[in-house]
Amino acid sequence: MNDSWKSPTTVIGIAGLIVSICVNIYQFTSSENKAKFEKEKYERQMALKKDKWASEKKKLEEEVEKYKTQKKDNDLLRSDLKKVRKDIAIWENALFVDRLNLLRMRNKIPTEEGPLRDAAEKNIKLQEQMIAEKERNLEASIKRRSEIEAILQKCG
Repeated sequence: MNDSWKSPTTVIGIAGLIVSICVNIYQFTSSENKAKFEKEKYERQMALKKDKWASEKKKLEEEVEKYKTQKKDNDLLRSDLKKVRKDIAIWENALFVDRLNLLRMRNKIPTEEGPLRDAAEKNIKLQEQMIAEKERNLEASIKRRSEIEAILQKCG
């Protein structure tokens, strides 16, 4: 048999070929591992971003819900304010009419005599009580209006 393959040049060539193959295998596997690592890293980053986006979305949804609730509350307050303003106008008109009636009753007393005068004085006292009650209702409505306006001003 021919032992020419055992010459130093052939052995060095074969060794170089083996080293070259090993380096290629190492580079191939390391590039696969690197690609796998990069893919896992990307997936972790995406998972973190998705979690962050989900939490941001949840925060925004909560904020939107808060604003919807606040708007609904403000709408209810505005409706209540409108009703209170209407009540104030009603109480003011009723007081105006009752005060005119009281004035007429007081002007009639000098012309009344006996039991008619006593009845007129009773009616005057009743009218004064009704006026006092309506004034309390008017004051309560005005106070409520001020409270609602303060709340609305505070909320914007």
